[in-house]
Amino acid sequence: MPKDKPKKLTYDHHLIMKYVLSGLSRNEIAKKMNFSTSNVSHKLNELFVRYNAKNKHEFMLNIFSEIISDKKKELKDKDILIKKIETESKNLKMFINNIIDSIKDKDKLLFWINKTKTYLKR
Repeated sequence: MPKDKPKKLTYDHHLIMKYVLSGLSRNEIAKKMNFSTSNVSHKLNELFVRYNAKNKHEFMLNIFSEIISDKKKELKDKDILIKKIETESKNLKMFINNIIDSIKDKDKLLFWINKTKTYLKR
């Protein structure tokens, strides 16, 4: 049987996460949010289920693991983008150099200008 997709986190869930990561107890969180302790416990249990945690410590570890994983993916995506930009830069430099080298030969010059236009349109 397929698992249900986890519900989107509410503002209250995010606030509770922030307070838990700050080291506050359920009672302290309840006072800060003007909630009952049982309401905080209920929302915290929803977070435990979402983050596959049995207790507050596992919960915190799983949140940090998710943050680290997200940051690694973000860095990998940026690295891929940087490599694409470097490749584009090399290609454009090559086209510009060929255009400059062809300045005295009209046919070659037109050839490289058209190649460059085609490359830029893709």
